Amino acid sequence: MTRNKSFHSPVADLETISATAKQLLAATNPQDKKIRLLGVSLSNFGDITKTTIEKPSDQLKLFIL
Repeated sequence: MTRNKSFHSPVADLETISATAKQLLAATNPQDKKIRLLGVSLSNFGDITKTTIEKPSDQLKLFIL
């Protein structure tokens, strides 16, 4: 079973990615089912503009530890 979600603009924060994954999982009604494997994949990364980050050498962080 596969579910997916596409965004019209780039997403770079863990909260949005996590909330979207939870919504997709909830839509499958997993209450009665055993889940053996659950994966989240990200793709189609766009170019980062200077207005998105502080310095051209900075890299956006997907996960903050």
